[in-house]
Amino acid sequence: MKNSGTVKKSWTDLIPIFIVVTAFGPYIFPSYGLRIEHLVIYSLLLFAIPVFISQRRFVHWPKPLLGMLGIFLGITLWTLVVPNFVNYPTVSFQKYLSSIENYVQPMAIIILVTVFIKYTLYEDFLNYLKYLCWCLIWLLCLNSILASCSIFFDMTNLMQPFVKSCFGDTSVWQLAESMRRHSGIFNQPFESGLTYSLGLFCWGYLNRSSLKVSFISGLVLGILTIGGILSVSKVFIFCGLPLGLFYWNPIVSFKKYLNRRFFLGTITGLCFMLLIFSFWEGQDYFLRLFKIGKGTNLVELYTGGRFGTKNYFVTSKGTTPTLKAYSMITSKFVNVWQKSPWCGFGFGTVSCFDNAFLEFFHQGGLIALLGYLALLVIYLWYSLRGFLKGYEEGRLLLVFFILILICSLGASVLTINRFSTIFWVLATFLFLMLQARQRAEDKIAFDQNSRD
Repeated sequence: MKNSGTVKKSWTDLIPIFIVVTAFGPYIFPSYGLRIEHLVIYSLLLFAIPVFISQRRFVHWPKPLLGMLGIFLGITLWTLVVPNFVNYPTVSFQKYLSSIENYVQPMAIIILVTVFIKYTLYEDFLNYLKYLCWCLIWLLCLNSILASCSIFFDMTNLMQPFVKSCFGDTSVWQLAESMRRHSGIFNQPFESGLTYSLGLFCWGYLNRSSLKVSFISGLVLGILTIGGILSVSKVFIFCGLPLGLFYWNPIVSFKKYLNRRFFLGTITGLCFMLLIFSFWEGQDYFLRLFKIGKGTNLVELYTGGRFGTKNYFVTSKGTTPTLKAYSMITSKFVNVWQKSPWCGFGFGTVSCFDNAFLEFFHQGGLIALLGYLALLVIYLWYSLRGFLKGYEEGRLLLVFFILILICSLGASVLTINRFSTIFWVLATFLFLMLQARQRAEDKIAFDQNSRD
């Protein structure tokens, strides 16, 4: 019998998947940092905003989405007016526009996914999420193949449209390639590690929620691992990979994985991995992470120099400048704290942030930083509630949060290229799923009470 609550299929259902696909696309205007995903997102937003306003469906949105949307809007508006309170440094229009877009894009994605996905049944959300996860996984597998090809061929000309130059004519991608760190279409290893971690979590979700596992599941695990390791991303190696395997937790349903097809797929993936690694010249760079000498600075090694290094910061107190040793990140924090702690310096004042907390503090001061912390608390609270109720979506959101929190120390995670687009699509969809599941269970409980 057909459920009356099922929503008729529409072309708008493809929008979240389409956004994820475009997140792997090339740059359109590299000097502005604009890629094809931006063209798609903001074109669709022109259609979504009238619907968003006219239908007033947002009053029924999940509370965490409304909260995070409101916080991002508040932070953006505050950071826009910061120049009125401080001596705003001169910045290029390109940097200014790019910095604003980093804050606007998460809001745009939340609106797009929530407006165009009109499912009401949890089962509809569940089926769609499986397609969304597989879409991301196959795109990452394709990127793993491109990264593997970089071992044997010069891929610079092919990858040039996908990477952005930050140091004159030399891109971060080219600097990484010179160290034999292969990231495929990702501009830097950090982006690659974050996205592969997300893909591994989605793979774990699919295998946890399915009754059977296949040859493809085992093979894909090897290919995802190859892609994450070839970039020598410490995010993937020390955070994403162990966290993903812990989340997958095959011991709980061990019998399900005593499957000949899954076993063959895993062995095939492992053999492919060993074959690729045997030709990889970046093995020494990878193994240095595990060769710890007597005088090794572990903090500096595992944070890529973001912490643990002695960067000297010149203070302006007194007639004679004094030198104080700070890490690369804390020296920037101290600079903002001494000059403009409440307001920061505004959009576009730094090209690249290596810390999410620094991003909000440097651009919007303590006000913006408190907003970012409030956003994290809202995300954690509602994902934790879902987890404690035994919802798999809450568990997945919580794994996402752990990744976000840890990696915020090394990059602007929620606004970083490519990854942030995929993350916000998945996170928004998962919060919608939590709401649909809670409503379904409330309805069942109400029906049972009515019968009693």
